[in-house]
Amino acid sequence: MKSAYMATVIEIAIAALLVTGCGGGGDGGPQSDLTSYLPMAVGNNWSYDLRIRADLIVPTQAHPGWNVFVQTEEITGTALLQGTSYFVFQITRLANATYPELAYAPQYRRVDAQGVHARYPADPADFTLLQTPPQVGDTWADGVFPNITYETVAIGEQVTVPAGTFDCVKVEMFDPDALSGDGEYRFQRVDTWFAQGVGIVKDETWEQKISSGQWELLSDIKLREYEIL
Repeated sequence: MKSAYMATVIEIAIAALLVTGCGGGGDGGPQSDLTSYLPMAVGNNWSYDLRIRADLIVPTQAHPGWNVFVQTEEITGTALLQGTSYFVFQITRLANATYPELAYAPQYRRVDAQGVHARYPADPADFTLLQTPPQVGDTWADGVFPNITYETVAIGEQVTVPAGTFDCVKVEMFDPDALSGDGEYRFQRVDTWFAQGVGIVKDETWEQKISSGQWELLSDIKLREYEIL
């Protein structure tokens, strides 16, 4: 299971990949393209309210219950991977009263005419977060795990988060092979809302309980503030 915020759900060990070309500049120039669904320029940053179901962090904790954090994303530079230019996104879960700060392995993202693409250092290829221009009913497969599928399920959906109200494109990602360690849950779904000129506004990760067929929320993020250069 994988999404822009997978690291908020499961601790991921990622192998190192040789990266060249880190530093300023990069595709798109020094300023963001405000028509993009994920504007990219070094220095752009986003801050999110993050909730993670309590039993995901400490299995002995009961649910319902949530651990609440602030998560930040910042574009810290550029990288050249296998001849393709990416922006480097550093994702950090800030400390709260119980847990220390946690900086996740960087994610590499780029935008072209076909969509918004990302990869982790160990991935052999990109996975597409959003296909553009967006149209309801568009579907595509994950570039790393072909069993994972994506679908654009809404355009112009109004979403209200602490940062404001935005018209969004909603993408649903579905993993038919996900199975929890205790065998009680199968399938995972990630719903992500993108706003043009802003980026990711909201993201929710769900899993389906086998005994009831009900979908249960694992984690969510909501945009609280952002800076686009």
